[in-house]
Amino acid sequence: MKQRLHQLKLSLLQCHTVFLREKGWKSFLSALIMTVLITMVTTEDLYVRSQATETGMFTLACACIWSGLFQSLRTICRERAIVKREHATGLHISSYVLGRWLYEACICVVLALIINTVMWIANQTRYTQSAILFTPYIEYGITCFFILFASDSLGIAISASVRNENSALTVMPFALILQLILGGLIFPLKGIPKILSALTVSRWGLNALCITARVNALDGYVLKDAYAMTASNLTHMWLILFGFAVLYAAIAVLVLEFIDSDPR
Repeated sequence: MKQRLHQLKLSLLQCHTVFLREKGWKSFLSALIMTVLITMVTTEDLYVRSQATETGMFTLACACIWSGLFQSLRTICRERAIVKREHATGLHISSYVLGRWLYEACICVVLALIINTVMWIANQTRYTQSAILFTPYIEYGITCFFILFASDSLGIAISASVRNENSALTVMPFALILQLILGGLIFPLKGIPKILSALTVSRWGLNALCITARVNALDGYVLKDAYAMTASNLTHMWLILFGFAVLYAAIAVLVLEFIDSDPR
């Protein structure tokens, strides 16, 4: 146990060293610019009309997914040879991945603060007046964090599974397109696509954002039952998103446990 904790500490320190060396702060700047662009293209009906608000929340969810996925997509695959060598000499994969996972969680907190604050500043005059559990700012921030963290964890799983950075970047557009198509907003989903949509971060993230935005109350009618404005419904969405994060981290551990027999 002591050895695992020591390796976890080393993994966290390594992540911080790589973040500084690779100028990871650029991801913060990217999130800032992207959110500013969102505020420029969303209409004045955001937080006022249900359809416009749903569209705006979907755009925000997609921005969080892109930021989270891109943040971690290359983290493990570029160190694959090092991980393989150290695993052969006693590295616990669970400690290595957990260190990555926790450090990325910290990055996601900062990204959520940036994205949420920009949205709040740009929409103060028509921002959501009341929320479900906390203040609107806090609830939006928590939801953005969970969307970012789940997407970031997906990036970790992909990075652990592919051969190199080029392969990771090839997979990324496919993962993003699935989130867009199966999110449930752009296209009406029925049958198998609707079932598959339950596996996407975008669906549950959009639901959580729309619950806090009180979409069902904006035009005087219920837009979707999934947006029911209850504490249990919002908490349910958050738990699902966190569950995705845990699942993807577990997949990364499982894949890397067999790295010694991987000829790559």
